[in-house]
Amino acid sequence: MAESVHVQPRGSTFMPNSIAEDTLQRRITDFNQKQQGLDAELDKKLKICRGC
Repeated sequence: MAESVHVQPRGSTFMPNSIAEDTLQRRITDFNQKQQGLDAELDKKLKICRGC
């Protein structure tokens, strides 16, 4: 079995304030917001009996 290797990002490859990173974070945020909306819609459609 191969061991997992953890590599620390180097200064030249890790740029948290870069345009590419900002774009990626925006896409992730947009995706999460869309998923939250879809989850809320599904929750409203579900009718779960809780023994009432």
